[in-house]
Amino acid sequence: MTAVLELATPALVVDGAALERNLAAMADNMPAPPDGGLKHHWGVIGISRDQWMLVGAALTLGGSVRVGLEDNFYLPNGEMARSNGDLIAKAREMTEDLGRRPATVEEGRRLLGVQEPTPA
Repeated sequence: MTAVLELATPALVVDGAALERNLAAMADNMPAPPDGGLKHHWGVIGISRDQWMLVGAALTLGGSVRVGLEDNFYLPNGEMARSNGDLIAKAREMTEDLGRRPATVEEGRRLLGVQEPTPA
């Protein structure tokens, strides 16, 4: 199992057991952002069937998550996802179950530093 902790530019790759504890340690020990804010925006990509444990850990620790068939074909119950939509729906359900909400398109752009496209 591999986990990737994404920051604005660098990514940390972690292999091995006890990934949720490693993730918590990395999240707790990130330096202050250059703009003087309190926290970096960070997210997790989990690769393989154990992705869902990392999704839950990241959501609990305040991070963002990313899921997709390119990283994992399976839902937490072991059923093969029919599409990316199945994986996204489960990630959204987990987000809401933990008292959080998905970012809006505008919030996502701001968090990721992506400008709104200009009309053609």
